[in-house]
Amino acid sequence: MQYSQLKTKINSLKPRERWLALTSILLLSAGAIYGLAFYPLYKAISNRTDRITQKQQDIVWLRTMAGQLSGLGNAQFTNISKTESLVKLVADSVAGSKLASALTGQIPNGQQGVKAQFENANFNDLIIWLDQLQKTKGIQILDASITETPQAGQVNASISLTR
Repeated sequence: MQYSQLKTKINSLKPRERWLALTSILLLSAGAIYGLAFYPLYKAISNRTDRITQKQQDIVWLRTMAGQLSGLGNAQFTNISKTESLVKLVADSVAGSKLASALTGQIPNGQQGVKAQFENANFNDLIIWLDQLQKTKGIQILDASITETPQAGQVNASISLTR
């Protein structure tokens, strides 16, 4: 129905019916605007507020648990790394990684140290492996000598590790 036909139809109504029709159209228009524009906006704001509140509660909980969690992390790898030979620990961890073919030798350095030699090792894999050793076993890097090879992304490395 076109605007002019609608206008003629409304004008042909009795004044009371015209008032009722115009009021209904106005209320339906306001409801549609609210339903299509404002309600989703209010809902999104409410969801964001709930998420922020939840994250703040999580932060408070993490702060209260920080001491316990850090104590658990240290105890977890120190017990493992103290009882097992560092040479064996390094060999086992390399065997489970992409560096197995690159490890050419290990030289024990006292009770708490080892020097690992790598040839044509992928640099990214080497860094990931070192990070894993530090995080899961508590092994630290004392000294590292890394030289690039003609092949892109490959390195030769001599790394001294300790507990």
